[in-house]
Amino acid sequence: MSSIIYGNYADCRTVVSLSRSLIAIVVALIAINSSSIAIEEESPIHNELRQLRDKVFAAYESRNIDALFEHVHPQVVATWQNSTRARGHAEVRNFIDEMLSGKQPVVKDVKSTLTVDGMSVLHGESTAIACGDILDKFTLSSGTSFDLNSKWTASVVKIDGRWQIASFHVSSNLFENPILNAAKSWLITLASIGGVIGLFLGLLIGRKCCRPKTA
Repeated sequence: MSSIIYGNYADCRTVVSLSRSLIAIVVALIAINSSSIAIEEESPIHNELRQLRDKVFAAYESRNIDALFEHVHPQVVATWQNSTRARGHAEVRNFIDEMLSGKQPVVKDVKSTLTVDGMSVLHGESTAIACGDILDKFTLSSGTSFDLNSKWTASVVKIDGRWQIASFHVSSNLFENPILNAAKSWLITLASIGGVIGLFLGLLIGRKCCRPKTA
């Protein structure tokens, strides 16, 4: 009997010991994770990136291209909502001029509001990835106006002590956006008109076929 009791007591001590060890490991992991988060939040890199963000947003929203290029790498790669890809300052400038101020600009006016999704993801001390949302209020040269919600992602690199945008990608929902909705409305309208015309032609043909033949 005593051996059984001692055996159960030993098993209990083993379980308690393992439980304490697991608790200690969990507490240690939480402490390490909390410490890492605190260090990341206090990193001066994020303050530098916030300063870059404010300058870029101000230049973009005011359409000050020269001020924008001060924070954009000369070999930047940018992809826009219409799937156009621009490489370097010259192509980015050409795209913006073509859309906004060319001989036949597609866009008459656009007002943009950009937001950021939390802190940037850091890869070392010289590379970061930022992302967020952008709301564009478009007025086209045709007179059409609409709002377009998009998602953007930017890669930022630090070269010679300066943070610069190395790549920028912005895209909208392919299956739910104002342009697609307008196209759907036009298709429904055209289908309705086609149906009415078809019915009218069918009645005319039917009357002609059913008209009695004269002797």
